[in-house]
Amino acid sequence: MANFIYPHIALTVNNIEETKRFYISIGFRIKEDVYSSEKKRHFLLLEGYGFEMEVFHFDNQEKNQSDTENLMKTKIHHFALPVRSLIQLKEDLLKNKVELFKDISVSSLGLKFINVKDPTGFVIEFFETPKNESQ
Repeated sequence: MANFIYPHIALTVNNIEETKRFYISIGFRIKEDVYSSEKKRHFLLLEGYGFEMEVFHFDNQEKNQSDTENLMKTKIHHFALPVRSLIQLKEDLLKNKVELFKDISVSSLGLKFINVKDPTGFVIEFFETPKNESQ
């Protein structure tokens, strides 16, 4: 198994195949893709935007478990990933048939951002980095 080299988050999702296709379409690459019959779970380790993501799907998980009663109804509001150009990202997302949850906007902190939802309903915010910062 690969070692973690970036900050990461772990998500439990409703549909592993839809999730895999979605994250590949927005620029992530698969580092690990493992099914364990012993643990009755599918595990993905994805990498992109200087960030790693663990993705889990369990065989006996109820549909919509990750966004209803799971974890006492707490959930992630969104996670944010840096990009150099929101205009280019928007073109790429639309070309890959990724629906925009929220078009390019400006936050109260003055950052330009765009939002999409993954197949489970988690919101991903892409924010434009200042031109002098690297990604």
